[in-house]
Amino acid sequence: MNSIKEESRFRGIEPFERKVSLCSPYLLNHGWGKIGKAQECLGGYKWDETTESYFAVIKEVERRAADYAGMDCGLALKSSTLGLQTALRLAAAEIYGNGKDRMYSGSLECISGRELFGRKVFVSDFAPISTVNPVLYEGGEPVFIDASWDDWGMDPEALEKAFENFPDTKIVIMHHPYGFPCQAENIRSICSTHGALLIEDASESLGARLNGRPCGSFGDYSVLGFQGGGMSDAVILLSKEPQKTLGTNSYPVFKSNSNPNFNSISQSNSNSDSTPISWYKNEWLEREYRPGMLAAVLALDELQNGESCIERRKAIYDRYLETLDDSLCVMMPYQYGAEPAFQMSCMTVEGGIDFQEDRIEDGYSYNGIHGAAAPMEIYDALKAFGADAAPVYRPLHSEPAFRRYSLATSDFCSVPKESQVCVASNGNSWVINESEKEKEIFYSEGTDRSIVSSEIFRCGLCLPSASGMTEQEQERIVEIIHACFDEKDWVRQG
Repeated sequence: MNSIKEESRFRGIEPFERKVSLCSPYLLNHGWGKIGKAQECLGGYKWDETTESYFAVIKEVERRAADYAGMDCGLALKSSTLGLQTALRLAAAEIYGNGKDRMYSGSLECISGRELFGRKVFVSDFAPISTVNPVLYEGGEPVFIDASWDDWGMDPEALEKAFENFPDTKIVIMHHPYGFPCQAENIRSICSTHGALLIEDASESLGARLNGRPCGSFGDYSVLGFQGGGMSDAVILLSKEPQKTLGTNSYPVFKSNSNPNFNSISQSNSNSDSTPISWYKNEWLEREYRPGMLAAVLALDELQNGESCIERRKAIYDRYLETLDDSLCVMMPYQYGAEPAFQMSCMTVEGGIDFQEDRIEDGYSYNGIHGAAAPMEIYDALKAFGADAAPVYRPLHSEPAFRRYSLATSDFCSVPKESQVCVASNGNSWVINESEKEKEIFYSEGTDRSIVSSEIFRCGLCLPSASGMTEQEQERIVEIIHACFDEKDWVRQG
């Protein structure tokens, strides 16, 4: 089969001279020379991995991140998943622990990790899988909360519906998708009304604000992300008690508003290499869970100079908004008072366009219709010309591993059929003896358009958003997208 770029509708459009990336981490945006400048942030600390200089840098990152979010304390960790898991463990101990005195005893051993076992946690449905995995690691049961068309984040009305059906749930994990603030103030208010703790996953949202307040400051616990040098590689836990690539290229910062036990964790890590022995003492959180020196240095620089990256990404989003035909494509929206970080520029095919596309676990297919274009058709076209694109988040409730869990929308709350489940002593669980027929019952992708997260996935696409993309390259991307909507009927398998 000939390449899609050879079709007549793309006549006159030249392939890109270089690959146009989907996104680029902070290190690539500023060049390797930025590391030398970033070292100025260290205040004279040596550039090495010795215990003294390493922990001095880590403490500086923690302090500056805490200042950014208006917190008092910080704890640097290695990944957003570890940060969220730590938040869940602390939140569960705070709410469900067997005695507050034991929880605040100053020892990490007082947090057993079993407090969440068998209990429900409300989780954003339109989010990366790293947002929900820690719930399963801690033995909890996720209930997915549908997205809102206003910002693609957690829908407050769906959250209220979930509390109506599961009033005993006391922990909520809220994700800001692609650096666009969700309705955090409303969600925070709902959590307060129901006596629930809010864990804010802002791992893609450094620099984003809502009504002047930075993302990462709304939760009882929050994970604030840095781009760093690539994949997710750090977090910082912050607390107000005195005492963290784009897309998923996150170096998050973790923060807590209230838990006194947080301080014992911070002290345990800060002293983890102070003993004279040559091997590591593997307590609950040790140096293996800390970010590396490079990640810490890049985080320091991004805290000071990250606004320039956001300005570039905003310019890319604005050019898409201005040049894409809004009768064909609609850019990801954001609410009044929101200042996104624009980690990704995403679009949906306009709702009135009746494209034909099927997605299965192992691939996709679409029927080319004159005047219409399926998201994966646009994806194939951009890829053929040398530009990266990607589907938007697949709703977590539709993932094979999560189909047996409940979903709450603004209209209904589903309760899937019971499956035979095996539970490990550490709280991990998995389905056994589940037939393919049962799996089909749990997964009906695209059949119910009242599920907003499914409809965003059906119509959505992440467009090339790398900060280094030129205006000329972006103009060609828009030209390719427009050309996808002009063709006679045909069929392509992907």
